[in-house]
Amino acid sequence: MDFQFENSKKVGKFEPIIGKEWSKQEIKNEYLNTIFGLIDNGDGKLSEEEYDLFQRLLNKADGINSDTKNSVAENSELKTLIQKIEDGEIDIDEMKETPSEYFDKNLYTREALKKRYPETEYEIKNPMSSQTTIIDKKTGCPVIEIILADPQHPRDVSSITYFDENGREAKYAMYDSKFDKLVAYKNVDGVRHNVIPERLYADITAKKYGVICTTGKNLEKHLGELTKYDIEEVMADYKEISGSSLISDIMTERGLSAEKRAELSKKVIDLYIEARKSYIGRIDGFKETFYELIDEERDGFSPMSAKKIEKLMKQLEDTQKNEFDKGYYEEINDAPNGKIDGNFEQGTTGDCWFLAAIKTIMNNPATAKLLNEQISVDKEGNVTVNLVHVDKTYKFTKDEILAENKLASGDLDVRALEMAVKRYLDENPILINNILHKLKMEDNNIEGGNPNYAYEILLGRGGFLNETVYSNKFIFTEAFIDEYLTNGKYLVTVASTNPFRADESDFEAEADDKTSHKLQRKHAYSVVGADNEYVYLVNPWDTSITLKVTREQFIDFFGDASVCSVDKILRKIADKYDFGDNAIVGEDGRVIIYNSRTTITRENGDNMGNTSQNALSKEELQRIKQNAEKLYGKDYSVQVNSNGDIMLTPLTEK
Repeated sequence: MDFQFENSKKVGKFEPIIGKEWSKQEIKNEYLNTIFGLIDNGDGKLSEEEYDLFQRLLNKADGINSDTKNSVAENSELKTLIQKIEDGEIDIDEMKETPSEYFDKNLYTREALKKRYPETEYEIKNPMSSQTTIIDKKTGCPVIEIILADPQHPRDVSSITYFDENGREAKYAMYDSKFDKLVAYKNVDGVRHNVIPERLYADITAKKYGVICTTGKNLEKHLGELTKYDIEEVMADYKEISGSSLISDIMTERGLSAEKRAELSKKVIDLYIEARKSYIGRIDGFKETFYELIDEERDGFSPMSAKKIEKLMKQLEDTQKNEFDKGYYEEINDAPNGKIDGNFEQGTTGDCWFLAAIKTIMNNPATAKLLNEQISVDKEGNVTVNLVHVDKTYKFTKDEILAENKLASGDLDVRALEMAVKRYLDENPILINNILHKLKMEDNNIEGGNPNYAYEILLGRGGFLNETVYSNKFIFTEAFIDEYLTNGKYLVTVASTNPFRADESDFEAEADDKTSHKLQRKHAYSVVGADNEYVYLVNPWDTSITLKVTREQFIDFFGDASVCSVDKILRKIADKYDFGDNAIVGEDGRVIIYNSRTTITRENGDNMGNTSQNALSKEELQRIKQNAEKLYGKDYSVQVNSNGDIMLTPLTEK
């Protein structure tokens, strides 16, 4: 028998309900009606969560790994499913507490959502191409919010947030971009569940009859899902659950052979090293020493063996710290030194918007000087960041900075700046549209933001252009490139968020080392210049590399811009000073202070154009210049003409 539903899309042997009413009336089969009744709250309609559960139950009946997908389902399968539910073999209440293991993007396209949420009752908002929020028109409250991950970005997540009838966040679930698998969720009890460490713990602690040593059959599979981007977080979460380290528990797991324990331990260590390569790579022999110890202990793994491994890790951490204390990092230009003068790489924190803005600021000597003046280092290596434009000062020890491994690596002055702005945004969360913060329930307001806020906080003036238009026509034109990208008068970050543009696989940017790099969607880039043929970009993932794209590629791919005027920033410097009535301040920040005697002569119409009769002695001119440098030399270079007029130019050197 074939079960047909209006406007349906096949999944396995069964076709899920995607009709206007999304209700029980659309079901014509008695067994499906029974299953519907087991999960419906009594109103005859499925909520988003109930619908998710309905599909998961049908998948269990269909056999999600079956080779006969999309074939006609038989009633016997549904009867068996109902019997398993009645016998308690399938616990619906338990399934309600755990979201779907896989994220199906097809269920959350705009078209699919419009069918489930009719426009007469709901409003669908898309503030970004990756974000969709459903609003109940009757209450004005959100019902559900969906964030789609960028599959090209290894650290991105998809997520679903459910809201109660009062618009308060009730539940959420997050899925990784690589496997579209569940990585974390929070239920109405408010407890956050980190799926991977919980599964690993369940695998390792599986015991037959509570006595016989065995191991969950999926341990190796679940370990294989770890990446260098999440290994440190998973290990930390696992230790909170188990009370001991993941390495220790693997090494002492008697349900595994000695060879398998050694193999899996090495895989975990490999990922850990890869995640920390910017530090661990500088400690000679780390990997070799670890492998040697594992091989020595493999035939007699015991709690003592695990303690040896943990002790070795602690020794290496201490060695790393000692090398830092002895100035090892100064030698390779990695210690904070009170100015951003090295390259940096974005960490696992999603603050490309902020780091891209920093790179544009440092690309201009005038704004670079303004930013560097906000960072200072004392003789103990402690860093003070004075965010003068928001009147906040933060101080961090060198150990605190080194411990923030989720932030940028490389130039640690950048990391200190990240830490300061992160703390400021934690204290002032309303400043940014912080989606990931809300989903992760972490104090990390620097996740996701607008480069204009970075310019506002760091330079005192925000950008004047930031918008996304969902069409094939946008602000980026040849005229835009000529006006904003070629003359050095603007700081510009760009991103691609437009779903109507061509797939990013069509856009390969060439680096200065001739390597090819795919442009990433939903990711911020710094614009560092343009000429008649190319636009030059820097990805905050690695600021040592400059990418070039043709003007045509740039216009076609990017769909979002933040533009900050350097002239306005320099003009703001002049606002700090009272130059007197004899001064004229230009829009570019340059200042002319006319000599009072010269001004009087000019106003009387005497000796106009005859500067020789107004010339001052060398001694007078020298005195005027010295006084001007004393007053304005911090921000301006000083010149004095023969009339005694002072010309101030904003400093443009770091």
